[in-house]
Amino acid sequence: MTFKVFLSSIFSISVLLCTAQKVRIEGEANQLIGFTVELAKQKAPFSSDWITLDSDTIDENGNFLLESRLDEITLVSIRVNRFKTPIYLEPGGNYTIAIPNNDEYNLIPFWRPGNLDYYFIDIDTNDVNRIIRDFDSEYLNLYLNNEGRNILSIRHEVKKFEETYAPYSQGFEGQYKRYSVALLKLTSGSSKLKLYEEYLKNDPIILDHPAYSDFFNNFYPNFFESKEFSEAAQDSLFKTGMSLAVLDSLMSRNEFFALEEIRQWVMVKSIREEALKNDKPSNLLNKILDELELVAINQEIVNSVRGVQIDIEKRFTPLPVQKITDGNMNIEKGKPGILVVAFPRGNERTKEANTLENLLVKYGDYFQVIEYQMSSSLDNANTWMRVQGNNRVLVEDLSIFRFPWYGWFDENGMLVERDLFKPSDGLEERLYGIKAKADEQNRIKIGQ
Repeated sequence: MTFKVFLSSIFSISVLLCTAQKVRIEGEANQLIGFTVELAKQKAPFSSDWITLDSDTIDENGNFLLESRLDEITLVSIRVNRFKTPIYLEPGGNYTIAIPNNDEYNLIPFWRPGNLDYYFIDIDTNDVNRIIRDFDSEYLNLYLNNEGRNILSIRHEVKKFEETYAPYSQGFEGQYKRYSVALLKLTSGSSKLKLYEEYLKNDPIILDHPAYSDFFNNFYPNFFESKEFSEAAQDSLFKTGMSLAVLDSLMSRNEFFALEEIRQWVMVKSIREEALKNDKPSNLLNKILDELELVAINQEIVNSVRGVQIDIEKRFTPLPVQKITDGNMNIEKGKPGILVVAFPRGNERTKEANTLENLLVKYGDYFQVIEYQMSSSLDNANTWMRVQGNNRVLVEDLSIFRFPWYGWFDENGMLVERDLFKPSDGLEERLYGIKAKADEQNRIKIGQ
């Protein structure tokens, strides 16, 4: 981190302490008595890490209180375990909300992600949540009413919509409308050059603003998948590595990357998207992030780089399967395999279980299947090792957000790939390669 960025961060903290105002949320959730409710916000753009601003235990009357200090309108999340919902908070704001009863809270265990519905008991007509809700309703209507229409007609409707609902761009709400319209223009085929000059070239980069972030992410897709990043560049990056200077030079050839700050943000975004793929050498991409952290032009980019590095580390640091599953697994040494985290029932699980059964018949000498069931009851109809549990720590450690979940462990019992493809989508090709390699080694041994 440069000395300039360090001084900038100290100044920002000082300003925040002087301008932040208290925000208060009083709520009721009669169905969730005894649960912990949290108020959290994303730590940095492109990072999956969250900061907990406050938390409270829902009392015997179903009431809770959340407080924080903010210096600007902020999109945050109210969470109960993995059920969450967004809410906009204004400095000095006081909110009263209710979380209604929902059968899902009883039927679906809380380690599954879901929506935490709420409504305002009392809300001012000028509140940012109400303004954005009303705007989003009209925005959705425009989208639905123009499905299947020709491009020129859609652009005409977008222009009318902008004049009616987004005539100004001041304040958080104005920015929300402005960049929402920008996204509409982008998706309806407007000139990218005109959009760049109108919305990006001279505008401040505000990736913590949801509408700007949506527009930015759509305008700048993964750079490593763009035509500017040639096949030769891919070979260089993914085989021997690429320096930050070379990557920066490649990006600079495109006029949409003329601004250094935009280049650095797109680097972070693209590296995260590319590094979290199972088939990419994340260590080579991480080296670029190390360089970027040293020359980042502001503290926000530094924070985002560190957040992405944590995400990469969480995904790719090998973990012993025995430790993950509390030592309950009888893993056969010297044989790789699939770790399945699942619920006993479900159509997708049944389909993939049948696939695994068939693959075990063909390749059972070369891989094994270990299943960890998130349930108190076991279905022992299949032929592989299975244990039960309700280990939410496992789910958090592995960042599991859907079931069934698949990971690949090596012959040493170390989990080396997470959130793998479904067994029906490519596992046999991998197993065929393992079998072919083993057969070749056996032929060499026999030949000796």
